Amino acid sequence: MTELIRVENLKKYFPIRKGILRKVKAHVKAVDGVSLSIHEKETIGLVGESGCGKTTVGRTILKLLEPNGGRPAISEAIDEGWQGFKTSWRILVITFLLSLLLNPFGYAALIPFALWHNIAGLPQALTGIGLGLTGVNLIRTLITGIAILLLSIPATAFVFTGWITIGLKIIRGQKPVLADFFANSGRILPATVGLALIVFGYLIVQGLLVVSILSGAMVQGLTGAGAFALALVSLIGLPLWVIGNAFALRAIFTLWLIIDKNMEALEAIRASMKITLGHKGYLASFKSTALLLMGLGALPYGLGLLIAFPLLVIAATRIYEFLAKTALEPEKHAAEGGGLAYRGRYITGLPSYHMRPLRKNLQIIFQDPYASLNPRMTVGKIIREGLDIHKIGKKKERDAMVAEVLERVGLPRNILDRYPHEFSGGQRQRVGIARALIMKPEFIVCDEAISALDVSIQAQIINLLADLKEEYGIAYLFIAHDLSVVEHISDRVAVMYLGKIVELAKTSELFSNPLHPYTKALLSSVPKPDPTLQQERIVLQGDVPSPIAPPAGCSFHPRCPLAVKGLCDTKEPLTVDSDGHQFACHVVEEELFASPGASA
Repeated sequence: MTELIRVENLKKYFPIRKGILRKVKAHVKAVDGVSLSIHEKETIGLVGESGCGKTTVGRTILKLLEPNGGRPAISEAIDEGWQGFKTSWRILVITFLLSLLLNPFGYAALIPFALWHNIAGLPQALTGIGLGLTGVNLIRTLITGIAILLLSIPATAFVFTGWITIGLKIIRGQKPVLADFFANSGRILPATVGLALIVFGYLIVQGLLVVSILSGAMVQGLTGAGAFALALVSLIGLPLWVIGNAFALRAIFTLWLIIDKNMEALEAIRASMKITLGHKGYLASFKSTALLLMGLGALPYGLGLLIAFPLLVIAATRIYEFLAKTALEPEKHAAEGGGLAYRGRYITGLPSYHMRPLRKNLQIIFQDPYASLNPRMTVGKIIREGLDIHKIGKKKERDAMVAEVLERVGLPRNILDRYPHEFSGGQRQRVGIARALIMKPEFIVCDEAISALDVSIQAQIINLLADLKEEYGIAYLFIAHDLSVVEHISDRVAVMYLGKIVELAKTSELFSNPLHPYTKALLSSVPKPDPTLQQERIVLQGDVPSPIAPPAGCSFHPRCPLAVKGLCDTKEPLTVDSDGHQFACHVVEEELFASPGASA
């Protein structure tokens, strides 16, 4: 059969933060190294005690939770940047001094404007703020400020071209030399085109900022409330600063793409807009860094920033490198991250806008139907929402599809205008199932999908899932506690314990010949319909260990009746494959392969 989903060493750790600075003190290891594959038209049952990580596995496979290794944290990028800085700080200091010397040439063309405006008023023109000015003087100040931005671009582009060239060598583990600062000097002209993005952003912001500051000054003059005016200016100026910052960030991306990807200027501008718009969550993490870097390139603030500058450059370039890779080379980056693949396509590090087209093929039925349904939307809108987002069919066709799927899950068509709170728990669960089925996906995570249903409805839904599996080739990851249901619906069964899969086999093989002691304990708790059948019940001692501090060696050894001291408590077992029956247990491995005729 064709492989649909591949999971390789999947991990999901949730950080525990404490203290005023919210530093990470520990991690909850909810999923810790899960590997499995799911084929077309296959149902894999996932069982285990509550809290073992079943639901987290399902949500992480669908990237509703970001797996560890999918995208590095900003703090990790800065830490790696510091390591690169320690080996290259000399060349960074030299290039910083060069940039201070080169930038004044960009302002040489300002002499005519200085004479026209007057030397005394030049400081106001440099900032573009005409506080206290009116009429002709205010217009002169704004024109001079615009001219400063325009005329300083070539020098700024040259400086940034050198910085990015050196930064790229450092983040690739290469040692830069001074000649790298000038290596791309011949590409200043196209870089200038990219940097012109800043001008449009700053012109907008400068005009709005003038209005906000003048408004603050008028408030101060009329009321004499200086503190109030200052607070007003701060509130108005902050969003304007963020807007200008976003334009500055795009300009840096543009330069990066021109230098590293050998792009044309207009192509780089389009790509930089795609990157910045597609990673909104990351923009907030380093907007201030980008703005300060642009300030360093546009105006020499002095040698006091000599120490801070190299750190900012390295941290920013590492983050830019990562974002550019996820936006322009997502497949390559995802493959490097490993973890998840859909139809052979690695999706671990894919950003949200690359994942969105895949969502219609990857669906989930949530465990809690009430929490997963929007109380402000009617049932009809909830079920039809996926069709609307992915633009599947016309309006009449969508209405017909909604009516059909409602009938298939056992709900009447006249409920489309009702809200979730008007239904029972079982009815709400069927609405959730209909929402997933209407997209006709290739893969569905069924997270306790039938636990809230009556027994008669459970059978109906199980049969429906089986019919759809045959009709549309849907594969399922069926998460449940009811082992009898899992045995009935699953082709293979995986047993989880404390974030790891301890046994995986075909359903008939696992239920008739369980190998791992934890699996044997689970199966011994399943009631048999024959009252005359004597069944041995295996009762495990103790509680499940904390995923914050899992035990050393085999995670099951504190409760295992077969545990061997000095082996199980010191060495983590590897997954062994015996004719398609996978397990992770030292004792079983020794017993199995010590017997004659055993094969791996």
